[in-house]
Amino acid sequence: RKAVRIQLSKNGKQITAFIPGDGGLKYIDEHDSVIVEGIGGAQGGPIGDLPGVSWKVIKVNGVGLESLIYGRKEKPIR
Repeated sequence: RKAVRIQLSKNGKQITAFIPGDGGLKYIDEHDSVIVEGIGGAQGGPIGDLPGVSWKVIKVNGVGLESLIYGRKEKPIR
């Protein structure tokens, strides 16, 4: 399973976020802006075999990660 370290712009904290989908990691580069959401375990905790990971990446540079993986959209260059 793939995960990335992310620094939040809101408060500067660093979190670990899971990357769903096959090959999702190749669409995320260093310094990309990403949007994360809670994975949704019990009481906001982690799920299954990912201890300490309570977040997942849903958007990269404003484009949905699923759209990038399935080739529906291209990642904008920032």
